[in-house]
Amino acid sequence: MPIPKFDRPTVYDGAKGTLMAAALAQAGKQTSDVTEWLNVLAPESVLKAHREYIDAGSRVIQTNTFNGNRFRLADYGLADRVHEVNLSGARIAREAAGSEVAVAGKLGPSGKMLVTGEVTVEELRQAFAEQAAALGEGDIDFFHVETMTDLDEAVAAVEGVRSVSQLPIALTMSFDTGNPDAGLRTMMGVSPAAM
Repeated sequence: MPIPKFDRPTVYDGAKGTLMAAALAQAGKQTSDVTEWLNVLAPESVLKAHREYIDAGSRVIQTNTFNGNRFRLADYGLADRVHEVNLSGARIAREAAGSEVAVAGKLGPSGKMLVTGEVTVEELRQAFAEQAAALGEGDIDFFHVETMTDLDEAVAAVEGVRSVSQLPIALTMSFDTGNPDAGLRTMMGVSPAAM
């Protein structure tokens, strides 16, 4: 399904971590673990969360893959399961959405810092491409690269996605209002104008 053209305000879904914390515990994980574990350990709990958002009026849902890149998953013993975690996340969302609700393949930040040399742009591109390829196999409608704070990482994510898919890409950044003198900035100092 192409990204639907909405003729009125449309409700997107919400956070998965808080909604599925109890399911993590029931699956034998800590509530501080990534919810992506549930894509493989308890897919029915992810399906239930998606359906709750749809029942509440969401017409666009995101896959349960915010932490689905290899860098984030490595912290939880899942680096070798990137494909499985993301493909499962996409398939679960598609099952919940059917043909009436759009599915966004969600990609969040890597958790690594370019500025310190902890990771290179090329390593980020490859990691996001790997994640996007698996999401694309799961019949999503578009990609949502979200909550980025480093513009270079955001560009690497978009380039990684584009290297494996021609589906539309939405990009959102996370801005901080904590310092009124500086204006809106990401934690890496990126202003809206710099985008």
